[in-house]
Amino acid sequence: KTPNSLKSQHPGPQRKKLNIDIRTSGELSSDCTRISKAQICFSTDCRSTMSAPPMKKQKTSSTPSIILIPIGGSFGKLGEKSQASLDALATSPSITVAPLVKRNYKEPDLKKTIPPPPNEPGFPKLLRGGNGVTPKVLLHTTTAMLDTCAANPDDSVYFYTTSFGGRAAIHTILQRFEDKKKAAEEPHPLMAGPVLDASGLPREGISFPVDLPSNFAGIVSCGYPLYGPVRQDLLRSLSDHPRKHNLKLCFVVGDKDKDAPNLVDDMKAIIEDIGGNAKVVHVEGGKHSCFDVTGKDKDQIVAAAVEEIREFLLK
Repeated sequence: KTPNSLKSQHPGPQRKKLNIDIRTSGELSSDCTRISKAQICFSTDCRSTMSAPPMKKQKTSSTPSIILIPIGGSFGKLGEKSQASLDALATSPSITVAPLVKRNYKEPDLKKTIPPPPNEPGFPKLLRGGNGVTPKVLLHTTTAMLDTCAANPDDSVYFYTTSFGGRAAIHTILQRFEDKKKAAEEPHPLMAGPVLDASGLPREGISFPVDLPSNFAGIVSCGYPLYGPVRQDLLRSLSDHPRKHNLKLCFVVGDKDKDAPNLVDDMKAIIEDIGGNAKVVHVEGGKHSCFDVTGKDKDQIVAAAVEEIREFLLK
């Protein structure tokens, strides 16, 4: 034992109280679509503080605040080129990127009333489109749209898509899915049934088809797969949408898409039929992955296309 006299002369290391103060505004939903602000202050005897930056970028008075919800291609991902373009757009202080739309739960049989158990093992998974825009796909894209818009009511929310994701976004706006078995009768039936939350449970008092949230602003579609008259007719049906005049639609297309050699001209013709706030961004030399450009001027071509998209979003 140490004598008390020695303790007084050598008191040893001093222990200081650590205070942790967490201030938050808003909550983070299970699918992470809520973009909230958090400040964490660490203090020792309350004499010094250190703050973590907020997740969401600060708004500026001169530009609107934009949130982009990414929807991937048929394999569920954006792809390297589209992701790079999205990252470039996100350098703007007023543009924020939400999480990629995924399958957050095992979808229930819509003909049954018993939902699947929440927190199913192995989820979330990539939202794949090999079978088209099925009711299962529409469940997840609609949930992402509703949750992001509700969590950020003062911001303008867009889908940012590549290939199949563009079709999924259009189907979400129209609240129609693809039924390949009954394509001859009605290729795009109106969605029906309960709207589910991010955990796969029915939302109280909400069913399909849903109205678009007032702050849902439109889509940016990169490499829209415009193959065949049925898909073209679906796009043209936007001309009858009640929100046609305040939805902004930007279709970014290349002129070297081997599956659609006349894609640029065909898309421009459809845009004229749709009317409203729709436009085409022509990427010279772009393939189906429209930012996949070759040649010595490829960087300048891609940069110009990204800047045109940025202007479209911020004007």
